[in-house]
Amino acid sequence: MRQHAPRPERSRTMRALVIYDDVALAAKACVTLQHAGRRAKATASWNIKPWRVEILRLQSAADEALEEAADAELIIFAGLRRWPIQGARFKPQSEQSS
Repeated sequence: MRQHAPRPERSRTMRALVIYDDVALAAKACVTLQHAGRRAKATASWNIKPWRVEILRLQSAADEALEEAADAELIIFAGLRRWPIQGARFKPQSEQSS
């Protein structure tokens, strides 16, 4: 029986979305993510897309960010001290089935 040499692992690109309101914290999140990958000796690299909260108030930007988020392996919320959800009403799970 012939033995095959192990295949070298392919480098994979992982997608991350950083939603932020503080530029310094967003930069720190991006650097930390890149550093964690190198430290773990991962074969994957990160494609990081930052989105500022104020920009997401524009419908076209929000739609684009939503598409990117659907394909992302990781979503990071950096420095969001307040995130108003206008008109949202949260019900306990027991009330949702009624």
